[in-house]
This record gives sequence, C-alpha cells and structure tokens, in this order.
Amino acid sequence: MGTQSLAKRINEIRAEKNITIDEIEAAGVSRSQYYRFIRGEASLTAVELWHIETLFSISFSELMDGVAEKPYQLNIGELAKMADADLIRERERVVATYDEQRFPLGMQVMHVINIILARRQGDDYADDVKALYNDFRKLKSFSLFEMRVTSLIGIDLTPKRFLILYQKFIESVQVFRDYMPRSLFETSLMIHMTAIQLLIIKPRIPKVANVWLILTAIKNHPVQDSNVELLVLKRYAYLIATFLKTNSMVTEAMMATFLLAARQMGVETLQMNFVSISLTDAWRKIQDKISQLHAQSLSPVDDIMYDQLSFKPISQTFGELMHQTVRDKGISINRLTALGFSKSKMYRLYDDSQSLMVNDMLDLMRIGGLETGDLDPLLTMLPDKGLDVRYNLYGVQQHMLVETAEELRQKYEQSGHIRDLEGAFELETIVRFQHDTTWIASEDAKVHAKDVANLLRRIDEWHENEYRLVKIGLMDVTEPEELSEWLRRIRHDGNAANHTRVYTDRLIDAVEFAIFRALFEGDWARVKTLVTNAIDANPKREESSRYMAWRWRMASYEIYRRLSENPVDAIRELYAYYTNYEVLLGPNTLVDRYISLFDNLWRQYR
Repeated sequence: MGTQSLAKRINEIRAEKNITIDEIEAAGVSRSQYYRFIRGEASLTAVELWHIETLFSISFSELMDGVAEKPYQLNIGELAKMADADLIRERERVVATYDEQRFPLGMQVMHVINIILARRQGDDYADDVKALYNDFRKLKSFSLFEMRVTSLIGIDLTPKRFLILYQKFIESVQVFRDYMPRSLFETSLMIHMTAIQLLIIKPRIPKVANVWLILTAIKNHPVQDSNVELLVLKRYAYLIATFLKTNSMVTEAMMATFLLAARQMGVETLQMNFVSISLTDAWRKIQDKISQLHAQSLSPVDDIMYDQLSFKPISQTFGELMHQTVRDKGISINRLTALGFSKSKMYRLYDDSQSLMVNDMLDLMRIGGLETGDLDPLLTMLPDKGLDVRYNLYGVQQHMLVETAEELRQKYEQSGHIRDLEGAFELETIVRFQHDTTWIASEDAKVHAKDVANLLRRIDEWHENEYRLVKIGLMDVTEPEELSEWLRRIRHDGNAANHTRVYTDRLIDAVEFAIFRALFEGDWARVKTLVTNAIDANPKREESSRYMAWRWRMASYEIYRRLSENPVDAIRELYAYYTNYEVLLGPNTLVDRYISLFDNLWRQYR
C-alpha cells in the first residue's frame, strides 16, 4: 500500500465532507502530523487512523477500499469465477510468494485453489482438505479467512472433524454481533447448512448433543433484517427446539404450516453457492428419531456443549490480535524479521498497539490472513476511540432510539460533524415510521426528506452511512434528471460494496420509501418509474435474486406496479404474500410494519 494513496483518499474525503484541520486536530491527530502525512513525510498510527474514520463516519473497510494492497483476503467467490488458466496463474503467484516468505497463509490459499480446480475437473482433493483441517483445528479462534475456508471444505469433512471447526466458528462469529460484514452472511449460512447436513440429516441416529448445539448456535447467530435466509433458519431452529422439548402435536402443526409457506415461497430447499439443505428432510429425520433422541443421556433441554464454549472476544487490541495470530498460525519471528519486524518490535506492538503504524498494521494483516472486515469490530473497542458505543446505530436499543436521536442532534449543534447529523436523521426516521407508517405521506416526512436530500447533494462520495439515508432523500427527488443521476450513482457505487456490514441491493432498497409515498398519493406514474428502475434497469437484479430478501422485495414491487389497475385485489395479494413471510420469520417487527402499511393502503383504496 502506498502511503500517498491513503493520504490522497483521506484528504479528498476531508474536503468532500467539509471537515476542517481544526476538527482533525480535535479528533486526536495533530495538525503537524496530519500535514506531514499528506506530504508523504510520515505515516499515521492505527489509533490516529481510527480517529479519522470516526470523524469521517466511515468504516476501516470503506476507508481502505481501493487503497490497500491485495491480497489481504481470500475471496472465494472471486476465485470461483476465475477461468482455470487464471486460477493456475494465481496459484503459481501464491506459491512463488510462499517459497520466498514461507508464511502459512500462502500454502492455505494454494490448497483452496487446488480444491476449486479439482472440483471442476472431478479430481481428488482429499489431501488439500486434510491439510487445511489440520491447520485450522489448532487455532484458538477464527478470522473471516478461516470461516470462509470452512464454508468451502465443510461438506468434505467427516462429521467429527467438521464439529471441531463448527465450534470454533460459532465462538468466533459473535464478535460481529454489531458489525457483520456482508460476506459473512453467505459464509455463515453455508456453515450452518453444512452442520445440519452432516450432524442431523446424514447420521442414522443423530446425537442429541450435536442437534442441540446446532439449534442453539443458529438461534444465537448475529443477524440483520436483510439476512432473511438466516432469519428463516432461526425460526426453523426454534420450532425444532420446541418440538424436542415438548413432543407436541401443536408444534408439529406449526412446522407443517412453516414448511407449506416455505414451499409456496420457493425456499423449502435452502441453497447458498454449492451447499443446500432440504428443510423437510431434516424435519423428518428429527420426527423419525425423536424417541431415540430422548433416550440419549443428554437431556434435549440441556445445551451443555453450547454453554461450554467461550464467547469472550479473543482480543481487544490489534496487538493482542496479532500476538494470538502469530502464535496460532506458527508464523516465525525470523520470517517477520525479513520484512522489518524484529522480535523487539513485535513485542512492543503486542504491548502497545496504539503506537502501531498503519503500514505495519496492513503488512501484518496480509501476513496473518486478516481482512479489513476483521478489524472493523475490533477498532470499535479501542479504549480512546472517542465515540460512545451507543452511537453505533446497529447497536442502539429500541427503547433508546428517541433519546439517542436527540443526543445526536445536540452533538451536531456543538460539533457540526456530518456523522452526528446523519445518525440523527436515520434514527428520527425510524422513530417516526415505527410510530405511524402513514408518516411517509405526511408533510413532516416531506420536510424531513428534503433536509436529508440536501445533505446528500452536498456529498460527492457516498459511503455506508449515506446509503442508509438514500431511501429517505429519494422521497424528495422528483425531477427526472436528478432522479436519473441518483439512480446512476447507486447502480455504479453498489458494484464494489463487498465490505458493507449487511448484504444490500442498494437500488431496490433505495426506492422503497419513495414508492410508498407515491402509493399513498396515488402517483401511479412515479410508482412505475421507481419500480422499473429498481427491477428492470437494475444490473444487479440477477445476482440479487439469489437472496430471499431481494427476491421477495422484487415480487412486492411487481404488485405495487399494477396496484392502480385493481387496488383491492393487489392489496389482498400483498396480505397473502406477507402472511407467508410472517410464518417463515415468526414474530417480526419488520413484517408488522409492512402489514401496517397494507392496512392503511386498504383503508385508502377499498
């Protein structure tokens, strides 16, 4: 990574967000240090970089996007799309680097490429899987790299070996409870589905301890509203767990209704990449073996295996994380010395990570196989991070929404920082919309949308915080030329959004509030314009249709598009659609809000 590339990006974002040097200094980076960094005369420490991220209201992953040298990470999705010849060249490059540096990560990436090539050609790759398993079983915890590789090789492991890696995964994934990268959703789903295949469906008589471990792990997995497959899996796990506890005919009836809704919605078989499970098959296995499960010594309500796991974060500083990584992965100090990391320097970094320079941090990440996403949740734990955890909007408790929104408004009045205003806008919208779904059509919403839109118009490069505000601002964007420009930006910028916390089709998400406002106003031309852009003109439509959240949202939008022809029948169809949705997700505030919207549309158009 070139220091100048990072300096240029930081300076551009500072100018774009109208952040002064005084504000940079107040955030914890001295004026002289900042200017020396911009001129290429000095680097920043990791802590100084975190202060800048906080001030800019962007994540570490977003800041480093397009700047950091690759590879830090193993993007199995990208590797899987490569032609054989390109994969072979990539393997040769990885092997050459490994021969020079001898870091374990290089050999592990080589094994992954071997597996992808062997699967395509029908060749044996058992030795590659065994080598990766032997490396991973020794680790104390998993980074995103190990989680992703586990999702790749899990189906090739014996149930006993997979269980060892599965336990490490469910311990390690909890660190992402408030900050889950988009890529982790697919990885987690594949690992949980593999667990069901190997430990519930495959055994003649499943071990009740393993069944209970899987159910508890799924129920406690971090999840966001757009991770619908995981939400469906959570509901499924809840119903099986209830049946194990009660052996109740009522629960059997509830599961029958759940599976019927799954078939009608096209999700009875869950699939992600090359891993799939039949929800019906797993359920039949439990039903057929319920007496044998209850006869086993471990009570089905006593999830001992899960309780014995450790969910304490492995580290709270980058120094602790690197110490554990170097020790776990057998990285030799002698090898690190060749890159300028003497033993004394490494031990200083372990003890005092606040003095760690950014370039050194990125080199160590690459060596240890750590992704930028691994550091996003870690950096939020820095002791002098300067931002109260309650302002992590994903972590704000429901009862604190109003108070936190007011505090952010007050902070903005004092600081003038855009991040505080953006947080206030988002929480204020959530509070108003939850209180009354018809707020979208109100005069207050119109004023609120204009304020948000004016803020977004001033920002040349939108990041994750801004993209969460786009659907509010779009309620104010009605001129065709400006609407086209906003939609173009969303389509363009969304292409590289792999680092976001949650998987989102930004275009489909962005138009939703504007569609509902137009529905309440009876502006059918605008409804059709928005839906057409979100679906017909969406270059990511095919990719997005792999995911339930966006497949179901697109189906809803198609109904909105023809609502003007027969409003009553269309709203009935929406009710039926979201009734199935509710059955699959269980009690869900998101579904409740949609039903409330349909109730109000029904009153208006019946």
